[in-house]
Amino acid sequence: MRINLIIVRCSMNEFASFIHRWQTLIGALMGGIFALATAFVVAGSAIRRAQRTAAVLLIVDLLSVLRVSDNLKRLAQEQSVEETKYPLWVSKKLSWRRPKLTSAYDSLAANLVGVDYALSAHLSLLKIVYSNLEEHLARIETDIEDRRTKGSPRIPRALQATEADASSVASALRLAGAHATCAAHLLEELVLSRMPRSLKRIRMCCCPTEVELTSKKLLREGKI
Repeated sequence: MRINLIIVRCSMNEFASFIHRWQTLIGALMGGIFALATAFVVAGSAIRRAQRTAAVLLIVDLLSVLRVSDNLKRLAQEQSVEETKYPLWVSKKLSWRRPKLTSAYDSLAANLVGVDYALSAHLSLLKIVYSNLEEHLARIETDIEDRRTKGSPRIPRALQATEADASSVASALRLAGAHATCAAHLLEELVLSRMPRSLKRIRMCCCPTEVELTSKKLLREGKI
């Protein structure tokens, strides 16, 4: 009888020791999972804050390009500028004053990679189009200066060459304005909105707005 009691006590001690070891292991495992989940939440929160900051700063650039595009288009209509004369007219207006993309534009856009492929495409294409506009406009400004300066060592280019650059400037400004409109809309919908991004994606898929349809067409065809 005493031997059986000793065996039972030993078994109970071993069982209690076994439970204690498993409790410690489970506790450590749950603690590790909780710490990992917390780290993911903190990292996700930091990423979202960085994306929101980048979006706010980028929208300033986008609205600057959009405003100059819309304002010059409206001003040309008010002044009844002929369609054939519009490219040189708008090029001269831009040579006097035009917005510049900030030096941090590329790094800000990089912070938003992965949010939405269409958003990244619009931001990248806007930078390319606006850079091309700057190159054409620089040649036009040189032509204007050469024709204005008497005794210039450079021979002014033919007027047809200037007009060709002016036509490219006018087209680039319209295209840049379209990309800026689409990018600003996507930033507001997918980054700055308080609604969960997943719900926004469902809405955009099932019931796209006019701007979102324009965005798809613009990226598909590359023109407006």
